[in-house]
Amino acid sequence: MGNIKKKVSRLGFGFSILALAGCASAPAAMPESAQGQQYPTLQRALKNSDNTTRWGNNGQKDVILASVGPAPMVAASVGFDGSPSRFNAGEWAVTTGLSAAAIAFGAVASGVGGLFLGPSDTQHYPGLRDFQEGSCLYAVRLVKNEQDARRMIPEAATMAAKVPALFAGSVVGHTSWQHGGSVWEPHKMLWSGGTDSYEVVYQPNPDAATKKLSPVGIFGTELRPLVHKYAITDQWQWAFYNVPVSQQEADSQKISKAYPRWIFVLARHKQDPLVCVGGTCKTAGAHSKKS
Repeated sequence: MGNIKKKVSRLGFGFSILALAGCASAPAAMPESAQGQQYPTLQRALKNSDNTTRWGNNGQKDVILASVGPAPMVAASVGFDGSPSRFNAGEWAVTTGLSAAAIAFGAVASGVGGLFLGPSDTQHYPGLRDFQEGSCLYAVRLVKNEQDARRMIPEAATMAAKVPALFAGSVVGHTSWQHGGSVWEPHKMLWSGGTDSYEVVYQPNPDAATKKLSPVGIFGTELRPLVHKYAITDQWQWAFYNVPVSQQEADSQKISKAYPRWIFVLARHKQDPLVCVGGTCKTAGAHSKKS
């Protein structure tokens, strides 16, 4: 309990300690201005917080692989600042020789990319597994610190609902998406006690099969010491086998044009990730090799 309290006090998220059944739980990471009825489902989710060790305890690499997967690192390799206006390999990517393809698929790489050699058994790394299997779309914003990321949570949650509504269904309130009789809404927050990272989990209510594109979660990820940045990442799930990769690529380009301040990463099974910024898309692996 004491170690957890020390960790929570360091986060800078404004977390406090709640004693629940002998465990510490990290409550909402919400700016005061966003609390109240404006974002009711998001606020409920952030209050419904769980401490979890499911992201591993062997360092920041494990947290990234187990939660959101390599998407924030792929984004960092092709656009370093938080408001990309063009494709420009970041200083960090150049100096380390990072290959987006390597961190996605486990190829031998130099520099930091070598840290992401995929484990033979990925059952403990659901984020890496989802990325490798493809059919996931990610939107990433890279900011300086967790305070900036915290302020971005409502914007990320609003986008999580609006993106699938571009194709079907409708937005409920600000942060929930409704389609086919089900509502996908922020359900709870999973907080990694070993790092400064968290996930706001989306859950369909009532339960329903994945539609064309549905929200999975919002990740706040401390990338240090791998990268001196903090990442906010939205994740959506494409319907497996129902949406051709070519259609996913076209839709990703359309979505990125609507949200030019975000870096979109489309995970494609057995292919290099596709990265889109402001309606312009390039293959991440090919771009990294040019850097």
